[in-house]
Amino acid sequence: MSARQKLEQDLNNDEDDLSVACGNSLRNSSARAGRSHACNCHGHCAHTILCRGTRRNLSAAARYAHRSRRRLYREPHHRLGPAFCERQATDTECFNSSRNGRSAKSYREQGLWDRALAVHPDYIIIQFGANDGPGKGPLLEDVPATTFSDYLRADIRDARAAGVIPVLVTPLPQRQYKDGKHVRTLEDYAAAMRAIGKETNAVVLDLNAEANAALDAMTEEEAHQFNNNPTDPTVPGRDTTHLNTKGGEFFGAMVAREFASAFPALKVNTR
Repeated sequence: MSARQKLEQDLNNDEDDLSVACGNSLRNSSARAGRSHACNCHGHCAHTILCRGTRRNLSAAARYAHRSRRRLYREPHHRLGPAFCERQATDTECFNSSRNGRSAKSYREQGLWDRALAVHPDYIIIQFGANDGPGKGPLLEDVPATTFSDYLRADIRDARAAGVIPVLVTPLPQRQYKDGKHVRTLEDYAAAMRAIGKETNAVVLDLNAEANAALDAMTEEEAHQFNNNPTDPTVPGRDTTHLNTKGGEFFGAMVAREFASAFPALKVNTR
């Protein structure tokens, strides 16, 4: 069994949705339902992205000369991953290797990071922060300026040693409002990611800043149109942390635009 097949099997056994997409559409209904399927690019994909993280919102690397480019997204479970993957060009293979309820700490300690790198993506997109804060328990918690930053440094170092381009994505804020005004969240983890990006010269896609600005301009009712509904992702629910389909598309477009800006040579649908 290949490293990629093992990763897909492990993710399925964990009852998480591994999203694999080619171009701007998931290839089959079972992939949309959350089952893992290989991306069919009629031979070799020109690009591959691997998404890595805790699946809070994004529930979704470049070798150029005659080899496929792969991108891996490591992130939280927000439906951002599928939306991001669906915006990739038809010669792109995009995986989501994230797991529910993981932090930068637990993802490494459970061996998931090593398994993700074993897939040999061209880019690995890393997003954490949602499950890292106080109150999450000792298996998950880390501190933005110290331990969380150390995990990011290790991720970047490991990725580069494996010939993979690391891309940091700041965490998606929650849609919390008080007295009609949006309450910004996860800014401390976002600030830590920006600092590590500057320190290591790694690309940072600042989803936290862009999403916070968008939510600041929305009414509470408008923002809650993105809320997750576990029984039907096409309609709003009460969950202000995770995203429904509409929310995934809205915030996934932000990530796609920032990714396209950082890597203009790659084909991404930013509309």
